[in-house]
Amino acid sequence: MEPAPSRAAPLAVRPGSITLARHGEPALSRKCMLTSDQYREWWARY
Repeated sequence: MEPAPSRAAPLAVRPGSITLARHGEPALSRKCMLTSDQYREWWARY
């Protein structure tokens, strides 16, 4: 008897969003939009 074929999860084909969750008041307004480079710079200063 042959093993059943595996069903691997599909791979993401396009980038998605980054969702952050933390307790308390955020130090960054949720209304502002950042690029990945801007976010990296902001997080480095945080």
